[in-house]
Amino acid sequence: MGTKNICDIAAAVMSITTAQMTGQRRRRGCVTILITILGFLEPHQDAQISERRPAGAPLGAPGGPLDEGRGPGGPGRGAAEGVYLELMSTPSVEDLVGPPPRMLDEEEVLKHFLGKTQTEILAALPNSGHFQEDFMWMRPAGLSYYLPAVADYLRSSDSHNDFEMSEGLLCSLSFQVRQNAMPESVLRQVRELARIVDEGRDKYGLGKENRDLDRYLAQIKEGTAHLA
Repeated sequence: MGTKNICDIAAAVMSITTAQMTGQRRRRGCVTILITILGFLEPHQDAQISERRPAGAPLGAPGGPLDEGRGPGGPGRGAAEGVYLELMSTPSVEDLVGPPPRMLDEEEVLKHFLGKTQTEILAALPNSGHFQEDFMWMRPAGLSYYLPAVADYLRSSDSHNDFEMSEGLLCSLSFQVRQNAMPESVLRQVRELARIVDEGRDKYGLGKENRDLDRYLAQIKEGTAHLA
């Protein structure tokens, strides 16, 4: 099964208790969701996020460089394309996944992202094959830092035919929108990423008729409908 099936399976395991899952070994991929107590996870608290762009500016509005605007697209690309919500430094362990105890999925988030800059993640995204799942478990402070790099990747030619990242990302973000409380600044990033993917269906090889993608888009639209 692909990443997109995780969101579908999630609803079927909401009734599994924490006690039932203690000590069980899980692996990455869709099987992970079967042994995660998603229904009992506490909503994420709003992160303390500093903004370097003008208040209310949409995703993609100039407001400052993404790591000085240097990335695979050349100098200045980040300044033209990114959302510039940033922490004082790269996200800490708690920024990424919160305090212990931690699940295997969260340990994978740390393995892939801890200590990494936006530029490093942007360079690693092509054919990464697993980052899209990590965004399901990442806390708002981590999302606010790394989603701009994902937006730059999706706008670039490197993402051509990357249906796994584009659709899998929306699967993860639609789950976040439904299950966790996130600050409006992050919800705006999610909404704009949904727009980018929806408008780039042909580019990513998703097809015009894609019921799974349509469902993720509808869930994100519903979860961000209150935004100005």
